Amino acid sequence: MICFTGRYVQITVLPFSFSETIRYNNQLLPEAKNATPTETGKMLGSLQTYLFNGGFPETVLNPGILKNYLSSLFDSILLKDILKRFRVRQTQQLYDLSNFLLSNYSNLFSFNQIKEALDYNSVATVQKFIGYLEEPYLFQHITRYHNKIKKHQKAAQKMYIIDNGFVKARSFELSPNYGRLLENLVFVELLRRAYKPELDLFYYRTRNDREIDFVLRKGHQISMNELTIHLIPTYKWLIQKNEE
Repeated sequence: MICFTGRYVQITVLPFSFSETIRYNNQLLPEAKNATPTETGKMLGSLQTYLFNGGFPETVLNPGILKNYLSSLFDSILLKDILKRFRVRQTQQLYDLSNFLLSNYSNLFSFNQIKEALDYNSVATVQKFIGYLEEPYLFQHITRYHNKIKKHQKAAQKMYIIDNGFVKARSFELSPNYGRLLENLVFVELLRRAYKPELDLFYYRTRNDREIDFVLRKGHQISMNELTIHLIPTYKWLIQKNEE
């Protein structure tokens, strides 16, 4: 954030993208259409590492510190950017909520579900605390797309963590969930490409209860996008903007 006298300009800085991670490692990013099988294989290996480790600069070159560094960073954000800033007294409730959301990244949730699971006094408190967690971009959520505003506000939400490395550092998963990690990675990349949750970035569920991972809106145009759990199409999509 850059501050001036009497006014400020807020600049959102996200962890490294995949292409930025490659360059930070002093590697060349080959064009997808011209890459040799060897180059493609090497990039897919790098993408898998990025999928699990995320893109914080401090851990890209030194993955051995990832768990300790990102766990400490997570706690520091909770303490300095949320608890102190918003003067939150219910410290344990906020920590419990952050752990709940981290364990349920890329999953649907409702405010009432969290209220019951964590024994909060009210849904309003859950909503307020989630707002606190989203303020420093630790988490972000999207809503279900519907052409009627009231209906999409009442539908279940979907929560994401701002970097996959936090999952590796803090999640209680016994083994990585490949599909959820990939979905979270794509969500953060959509943020980089200037899509804004609840404005032009949603999810969708059909009448047959089939989920569409991301609904993107550009002006009056709507596109629905389902993820495939394969690295090659994801790799091509991630570097597409870099080649334009």
